[in-house]
Amino acid sequence: LVDLVIFCVHHHAFRIKYYLMRHDQIARIVGGLVARRERWVACAAIRFVRACVGLKDDFYLAHVAKAGV
Repeated sequence: LVDLVIFCVHHHAFRIKYYLMRHDQIARIVGGLVARRERWVACAAIRFVRACVGLKDDFYLAHVAKAGV
């Protein structure tokens, strides 16, 4: 599921950007998955953060910083 969100971040930048902001999904995805015992789930959350930061979009950088990720 996280891979699908990563795909949307890369290919549907405008729509997914405001969806993630409006529903506070960045904090939910990262906060809920990093704390899991399964290592592959925590790695999926890290891949999501890397995808958001890798775009070098000021919106994602500000939202990730605000979420405390």
